[in-house]
Amino acid sequence: MDSAFTSYGHGAPCPYHHIRQFAAGLFLASGLACSALCLAAASAPDAAPAQAVSQPGTTAFNAADRMAITNLLGAFIDAMDERNVDLLIQYQTPEFTAEYHVFGSPSVTVVGRENFRAMIAKRFAYFETQGIGRRHIFTPPFFRKQTESSARIVIQYLVTSSTHGQNWRPTSSAKAEFGAVKRAGVWYFDSFTERTDAALDLPLEKMVPAPAPIQPS
Repeated sequence: MDSAFTSYGHGAPCPYHHIRQFAAGLFLASGLACSALCLAAASAPDAAPAQAVSQPGTTAFNAADRMAITNLLGAFIDAMDERNVDLLIQYQTPEFTAEYHVFGSPSVTVVGRENFRAMIAKRFAYFETQGIGRRHIFTPPFFRKQTESSARIVIQYLVTSSTHGQNWRPTSSAKAEFGAVKRAGVWYFDSFTERTDAALDLPLEKMVPAPAPIQPS
């Protein structure tokens, strides 16, 4: 029998012999190619870690951390609008620092979480006695920086006011920058800087009542 054929019943040549040979060759070639790719991958350098500052629109960042920081921002703003001091303080580190740069007024810096607590509690109490409601309508955060343990984000927002549930009005627009740090797997804010685009509807001493260690700048 011709060695190019394989017996197929009663000594007849197999009609699928050439197809089988081709398939075997293709399988062998694909196996060799796969081995070469595996060797190349093993010898290639490790992938570069995500950069601290990624080009907007790229995906070179930790998505879970970014979502956590974005959620923290929403919780912080909601606690401000709901005047929940205890909840607001939970989102801050002990060294939290707040800077206020209000158009037409001297800048003010509040150093330390407990000093911020004292200031914001007085502010909320004043709003309550005057029947003042506040809402912040803000943009999604822009990440200036994000590493495994720290981040900086920027938002733009519109501050709105009402008095005794009436006379709703926009008060001012503003730009704010938050610093965030990750400790024991949880993100917190450690700094806040606000710059308004116009004078506010209340004197600065009412907006930022000054307990002792507040520092004018």
